[in-house]
Amino acid sequence: LLNSHKFFVAALSSDAKITAAEKIKKIADQIPNEKKIWYFHRLRNQAAHEVEFGLTKAKAQEAREQFIRALRALM
Repeated sequence: LLNSHKFFVAALSSDAKITAAEKIKKIADQIPNEKKIWYFHRLRNQAAHEVEFGLTKAKAQEAREQFIRALRALM
C-alpha cells in the first residue's frame, strides 16, 4: 500500500511542496475511481501513522490495482 501510493503520487507531480492530497485533488475529476483513490489515500495515512494498523494482502492488491487504474485514465 505504501509503495503503491508513493509511486502513484510521484507520477502525478514531482513538486515536493505539494502534498499528496493536493496532487490528488488536481486530478480527481479526471479519474473514474476518485472515491477509491481517496479511500486508499486515507488507508495509506493510517498505515503510515498508526502503530497497530493491519492490512490484508487482498486490500493491498486492490489499492495497487486502483492506483494503476487511475494512472491509466490520465494517459
